[in-house]
Amino acid sequence: MPIKYLVELLLLGAIWGSSFMLMRITSPDFGIWAVVELRALLATLVLLPFVIAKRQLGDIRVFAKPIFVVALTNTAIPFSLFTYGSLHLPSALTALLNGTAPMFGALLAWLWLKESMTNLAKLGFVCGFVGVYLLSYETLNFQGVSLVPVLACLVATFGYGYAICYIKRHLAQAKPLAIAAGSQAISALVLLPMALYFPMPGSPDLNSWLA
Repeated sequence: MPIKYLVELLLLGAIWGSSFMLMRITSPDFGIWAVVELRALLATLVLLPFVIAKRQLGDIRVFAKPIFVVALTNTAIPFSLFTYGSLHLPSALTALLNGTAPMFGALLAWLWLKESMTNLAKLGFVCGFVGVYLLSYETLNFQGVSLVPVLACLVATFGYGYAICYIKRHLAQAKPLAIAAGSQAISALVLLPMALYFPMPGSPDLNSWLA
């Protein structure tokens, strides 16, 4: 693997992994719905100017229905479930559970999209699940940790895997940037009533706002 790709992979892992630590900081003060609404809204505000600059708003309109499905399965529902999980689980464990997303994606691609899976890929699939289990064994060993938030995180990663396959099947012609921006914008709209109805449980301090 070229050094450039390795650096990009490590940087992406650091950014993605740190999001679970930040959710752990923000969710007690903001609550589940405010956190997920702010995440989706901020992502929309960041991505929308690029969509406009690249003249891809038409893609969002043309593919509105499948993008709505992606918004639910890849953003609104998983964000909510992971934020719930972060209230009850260590951030390291939620990050580990997130590692099952590509495995669910590979399994669904094999079962649903009928993509071939080599013996080496099957071995990697099994090793991935075993690795996640072994790394999180102590926490999952019924030592004061409810399985409900763990299952919530696994449902979220299943949603990620489903969304990957759904995009391959129904959004192959859409631009990735349009899919990302459209799904975040739709999620922000879907989650807004929940964020307005359920008040924040605490008074966020400066650290929570910065996170």
